[in-house]
This record gives sequence, C-alpha cells and structure tokens, in this order.
Amino acid sequence: MEKIASVLREREVLNSQRLLILLALYLSGRLCFADLCRVTGLPKGRVWHHVQVLEEEGLVRRRCRPTLMGPRLYIEITNSGEELVKELLDALAGLRGAES
Repeated sequence: MEKIASVLREREVLNSQRLLILLALYLSGRLCFADLCRVTGLPKGRVWHHVQVLEEEGLVRRRCRPTLMGPRLYIEITNSGEELVKELLDALAGLRGAES
C-alpha cells in the first residue's frame, strides 16, 4: 500500500483523468488527439490541458505528423511515462498478491 501511495503522490497522477490518459497511451503507445479524446471519453479542452501537464512532467510528448488527410497531432508516452505506469501496475499487482 505504501508503494501505491508513493506513486500517487506524484502531481501528474493525482488526477484520475491524467492517469486515464497515461494508461490509454501505455496500452497503445501513441494515439492521435481525436482518438485519445474518444478512448478516454473526455472533452477536447480537458484532454488538451491534461496532455500539457503530462508533457511538462516529461511523461508524454506531442508530435504533429503529416497524413493524406492533413496534419494530425499524435500524443505518445515517453519512457518516463511508461516507467511510472509500470511502477503503479506493479504496486497494484503486489497489493492483489498480498490479499491471497
């Protein structure tokens, strides 16, 4: 339980919506902005704000990529973001193992 509390003390994952965005990106690697909004069910403005916070913390990065339909903004998780999610998932798995 202490390990989970330690991970959740981080400003970027104190917010459940930021945690949701990180988990979505952890599972997919990267998503275009519209898909990230769709997957999380969050409004564009909220996703944009949380992506900015996560980017400031070095957990995600934004990249604009040209496509046949015009430029698309992709959000991808960084190595630091992956490590943070793995740490949280490991802590949760340890909690589940402790209950058995």
